[in-house]
Amino acid sequence: MQKFTRILLVVCLIFSASWANAQSLGIPAGEFQIQGLTTDVRLEAHLEVENSNNNDLFVLINCDRSLLNPAHQTYYCWALCYDTTVCNSPDPLIVAGRSTDMNSFHSYIYPNGVAGSSTITYTFFDQNNPTDQASASITFDVLTAGVNEVSKGSLSTAIPNPANSFANINYSVPALKNGKLVVYNMLGTVVKEYRLTNTQATVLLSTSELSSGVYVYSLINDGKSVSTKKLVVAHH
Repeated sequence: MQKFTRILLVVCLIFSASWANAQSLGIPAGEFQIQGLTTDVRLEAHLEVENSNNNDLFVLINCDRSLLNPAHQTYYCWALCYDTTVCNSPDPLIVAGRSTDMNSFHSYIYPNGVAGSSTITYTFFDQNNPTDQASASITFDVLTAGVNEVSKGSLSTAIPNPANSFANINYSVPALKNGKLVVYNMLGTVVKEYRLTNTQATVLLSTSELSSGVYVYSLINDGKSVSTKKLVVAHH
């Protein structure tokens, strides 16, 4: 009986250790690349953070800015938006058990008119179990805007891409005339259309009702296509 009890105790301890070391946090994709122009005031990236644990987690962030272009400035929002001098989040955000936080994290850079690349790596971890963590690297590629690009306008890469329920798309045009953002499926059929009311803004594109697959979206101004990019919709 004592031998059985000892075996049972060992099994319980092993199970407890395995449970404690289990990874609950995840990010759907580990690397993200955002492209913009030197004329863009700000570039933005969005991450979704998953919690596969049954329990709520108090999640903090550490960041690595060692590959940040010296001419660029960066900051992020984790529910609260922090100053450019803050790299590690001072306050945790609760990510509910068995859920995905799709809206709280945003990373930004100010190109300040300088072409070049900046990569920031963010590590999300459980405050009560720091080994439970997930990391993602975001690379912002800032390209020099040519004369034609500046005169016509610009269209950003969708964030996130692939998208599950939504995607953020930034655009800018020098003058707006019957401007719209149009989404097409691979057959060329219009599946969504957004009328634009400002020369520079962010369009929140809902993708939850779109089937998983490949789409393209175009910035149309004055009846002409300014720019077209690809969007992948992938439902979890």
